[in-house]
Amino acid sequence: MTESEDTDTSSATSSDAPAIEWILTPDDEVAATSSDGSPPDGSPPKEAAPQAAVSPGNVIRSVSQYDSTGSVIKLRSKIQFTDHHTLKAPSSTVRFRNTDVKVFGQRASQMQLTDKGDGEIISRSAKDGSFGVSAVRFWYCLVAVLMTGFLFIFCLQLFLLVFLSLCIDSGLTNKSDFQFGQFFGTLLSVPLWIYGLASAMAIASSFITDTWNGSIFIRSVTSWRSVFASWITFFVFLGIPLIVMIAALFVGLDAWWQITALVWFSIVFTFYCIFAACAVVFEIRGSFELMRHNVIYKQNKSKGILPLLKCMVLNRFINHYSGTVQRQYTILGSENYGSSTNLKSRRFDHEKKGLATRFTLWLCDKPLGLYTAIDDPIRLHTIDEVRDSAPFVTSNTWNLEKLYFRDRKRRFVAVVSGPSAMTQTQVKSSFICAIIGLTLAIITVTSLLVWLDATPIAVGLISMLLILCTLPNFRSLYESYRLSKDIKAHQKRDVEEGTPRESEAVYKIWEDFRVTRASDKLCWALLFLEILLLYLYPLIALFMVGNTPIALLFLFSGLITGVRIYCSPVNIITELGPLDQYLDEDNDSGPHGHWRDRKRMNLILSKITQGRRRDLWVYCFGTIVILFCAIFLGAYTLGASEGKENTSQALNDFYYPSQQGVPYPACTMTRGLSVPDHPETGLIDYTYLSASAYISPKYTQEWLNAWFGEGVAEDRQDLVDEFRATLPTDEAESAVTYKLYSFPSLSIPFQIVSIRGTMNGWDTLTDAQLWSAAWISQQVRAIIPYGEIWTPIFNRLVNAVSFLQTETLKKIAFYRQTTKFVKWLEESKNYTNIHLTGHSLGGGLSLITGSQTGKAAVALSGPNAMISRLTFDPPITVDELNSFTYNIVPNRDPVPRIDDLAQNYQRIECRSPANNPIDCHTATRSLCEVLYTCGSLGRPTFCFCTREFDYPQPQSMDGSRTFDEACPVDEI
Repeated sequence: MTESEDTDTSSATSSDAPAIEWILTPDDEVAATSSDGSPPDGSPPKEAAPQAAVSPGNVIRSVSQYDSTGSVIKLRSKIQFTDHHTLKAPSSTVRFRNTDVKVFGQRASQMQLTDKGDGEIISRSAKDGSFGVSAVRFWYCLVAVLMTGFLFIFCLQLFLLVFLSLCIDSGLTNKSDFQFGQFFGTLLSVPLWIYGLASAMAIASSFITDTWNGSIFIRSVTSWRSVFASWITFFVFLGIPLIVMIAALFVGLDAWWQITALVWFSIVFTFYCIFAACAVVFEIRGSFELMRHNVIYKQNKSKGILPLLKCMVLNRFINHYSGTVQRQYTILGSENYGSSTNLKSRRFDHEKKGLATRFTLWLCDKPLGLYTAIDDPIRLHTIDEVRDSAPFVTSNTWNLEKLYFRDRKRRFVAVVSGPSAMTQTQVKSSFICAIIGLTLAIITVTSLLVWLDATPIAVGLISMLLILCTLPNFRSLYESYRLSKDIKAHQKRDVEEGTPRESEAVYKIWEDFRVTRASDKLCWALLFLEILLLYLYPLIALFMVGNTPIALLFLFSGLITGVRIYCSPVNIITELGPLDQYLDEDNDSGPHGHWRDRKRMNLILSKITQGRRRDLWVYCFGTIVILFCAIFLGAYTLGASEGKENTSQALNDFYYPSQQGVPYPACTMTRGLSVPDHPETGLIDYTYLSASAYISPKYTQEWLNAWFGEGVAEDRQDLVDEFRATLPTDEAESAVTYKLYSFPSLSIPFQIVSIRGTMNGWDTLTDAQLWSAAWISQQVRAIIPYGEIWTPIFNRLVNAVSFLQTETLKKIAFYRQTTKFVKWLEESKNYTNIHLTGHSLGGGLSLITGSQTGKAAVALSGPNAMISRLTFDPPITVDELNSFTYNIVPNRDPVPRIDDLAQNYQRIECRSPANNPIDCHTATRSLCEVLYTCGSLGRPTFCFCTREFDYPQPQSMDGSRTFDEACPVDEI
C-alpha cells in the first residue's frame, strides 16, 4: 500500500514555492518541507519521527502543508491500494454514502475499509455468504473428495501391480528363475512413480480446496473472471448431473440414480483433468518467464526456446547438487529487510554446513573440475519469501494451539516490542505447551503399545524412534526459549529508555547461501544418468515384462513429470526473490492481468509444485512403498510354508453342551450347505475344515480322523497333484494352496475344497491385489458424509481402476486356479456335490470360486466380493453371491468387513481381550466359539480352547479323567 501525493491545487502556494516532500510524523500526518528540510517560511524544520512500516492498520490519512505565511493547511490525501497476490480476489473501490469504501472479498465475508474523513478509517467485516451457498459448495466438495479417493485407489493399485511384477520377475509366484534385468528395471521406476503420483494427488487436494473457495485458480487462468468460472463450476458440479437425473426419471429408468452418479463422477473427473492440465501448462509457462531473468540465461549468448530450455535444465542441477550453508539471523522490524537486503555482510547467529556441502568444498580443491567455490555466496530464497507472505504474531493474534501446531518450515513474524508485542506469559505458555504436548504424545504412544501387550523391546524401539522424530520440535522449543529472552530484553530496553515505542517485529530466520557450484559437465553427466536409469531403463523393462498398460502410463506420466522437474519454477525463483519483481512485466490482459498472473503462480508454488501437500503425499507413497518392500522381502526370504504341524489336541471324551438361549441360527445348516447325514454340525464342521487347510499335508488325514472318525473323510491330495500336472508350467507352481476332502461313506457323494488363508508375504500381496481397491473405497465412503448414496457405482469405479492389470498379472490371481480345479473335478471326475470353504484369504477365494462355479461356499472370516465383483474373470453377479455364498463373521474381526457383505452371513462373538482385536481373526478361536455356543454335538473338543482362549472347561462324558489330567498345563 503506497501513498499518492494527490492534493487540492486551490490551496497550494505560489508557483515559485520551494519543492515539497512528505515526511511521516508520529501522529500519522505528513508535513510538507522544502528541499532543505525547513518549512516554506524558513522556520526550523519539525523533527520527524522514526520511519515505521506502512501496514493496513497504520494508514496515512492526512497531510499538512505550510502556506506562504507559515500557516499549516490540512489537505486530503488519496490512498492507493495495491492488491497482493495472496488475496483471494482483487479488491474493489466503491462510493457509498458519500464515502470511499475499499472492499476485500473473502470466502464468506468481506473486509471493508471505509474512509470517514479527517484521517479516520473504519475497518469492518461483513458477512457475504449464506447457508445455501455453503451447502452447495459443501456438496461440490463431496464429489471432489470422492473423485480424489478413487484417484488414490488408482495410485495404490499401480504401486501394488508394480510390486506384483517384482514378485513375478523374482520367480516368487511360480518358482522360476530370477530375472535380474527386468526386476531392477521395474524397481527403478518407483521414484518417478512416487513423484508423479504425489503431484497428481497434490493437485487433486488443491482441486478440493479450490472448489470450496469458489474456483479461485480457474478464475486466474481465464480473463473472463468470475462469470466463466462460476458457470462452468455450476454445470460441472450440479447442472449437468441434474439434467441427466431429470431425463432418467422422465424416461422411467430403474437405475436412474446409478446413471446420474456415474455421469456426475465422470464429469467431475474430467474437470479435474482440465484443472491439472491448466496447472501444469501455466507452471511451465511461468518458469519460462522467470528464467529470462536468471543470471545463467542472461550470460548465455544464444537466445530462444532451446537455449532457454538448456539453461533451465542446467539451473535445476546447479540448484540441487551445489553446496549450500544455512545461516541464522536476527532482524528487527525497524530494519529494512527484504529480498535485496545484503545479509552476507551481517553477522549471523549460527551456521549449519551439511556433509554434502563439506564434500563439495573438498572437491573444489581437486583437479577434477566438478565443483567451483563461490567467493560471493548466492542467497537462496524460501517459498514464503518468494510469495512475500508471513503472518504476524502479536498479543491479539497469539493462539496457543496455532503456535504448537504451526509448520516448522513456514515463517512467522513475532512482535516483541511496543503495545502489540507478545507478552512474556504468552511466550512462556507456548513453550510450556510445546513441552507438555510432545511429552504427552510420546507417553500416549508408549501406553498404547503397553496396552496392546507389545514386547518391551518393541515398546523401547518405537519410543526411541518417536523421540528421534520429535527432535526437530525440541529444536523449535529452544528457539521459543530464545525468543522469550529477546522479548524480555526489548521490554527492558523500553522501560529503561522511558519512551513509548511502536510495535516492533523481530525475525528469527534461517537463510540459505550457495557456496559451491556444480560444473556444467557434472550437470550434463547427471542428466544423462537420470534419464537413462530412472526413465529409459525402467520403461524398457516394463514393456519387456508385458506390463503394457503400466508401461504406457509410465511413458506418458514420466514425460510430464520430467518436464515439471526440469522446468520447475522453484529452481528459478529461489535465486530471484518475490514474484512481484519479475512476473509478467508486459501483461496487458486487463486491469487485473498482473494480479491474476501472480495469483496463479502463487497458488502453483504454494499448493502444487512445492507445497506442503505434495510433500505430504510423497511421504505417504514413500511409506506405502516401504511397506510393500518389507512384504516383498519377507515373501522372498521366508518363502512359502507347507503348513503347520499337528497340534489338534482333540478330546473325544469331553463335550460342550449347547448354551441356553437362542444359539446362532447357522448352528444347524440346511438348504444344501450342511454335510450330508450331519446337518446339526454344519457350522462347526465348516469352521474346522477351513482351519485344516493350514495343516501340513502329512498331518491332514490325522486331523480329519480326529474330527470325523476313521474312514469318514479322505484327504485327496493325489487329485490335487493330478490337476496341477495338467496346468501350464507358469500356473502349476502357483503359491495358492488348497486341499480336497472326499466323504465316500456318506449317503450322498460329497466333496469339500478347503483353501488356505494368508501365511506369507506373497499371500498378503495377493490379498491386496484382490481387495485393496474395495477396502479403500469403503474408507472413502465412510469419510464422506452421506457416502452410502455412492455405493451403487462403487463396483464400476473399482472395476475401472483394475484396467491396469495385464493378462500376466491376472493369471497369478489365486481364484483362477481354484475355479479351474472345481470345474476340472466336475468334468474329469464327475464330482457334482462340491462345496468350498476357507479362512481369511482362503475364505474370500472360496466365495469367488463358489459364485463363479455355482457351488455352495462357506467362508470363515473371509473378505467379501460385492464391490469388487466386476474385477474378477469372469465377473460375478449379486444374485450369484446371494445364492451360493455364506460368510461367518467374528465380531471385531476387520478382515470379513473388507468389501460389502452379501445377504447370507452369520455373526459370532469374539471373546478375546479388548486390547487384542487381531486375535478375533484366529481360525482356532472361532472354532472354539462355535463349539462352545452351538455345542460339540458329538465332535471332539480341544485343550487350546481353555488353555489359550480362556473358554470354560468342557464337561467329561464318563468322568474317567479330569480336564487338567487330559490337558496338563506344562504340555500346552
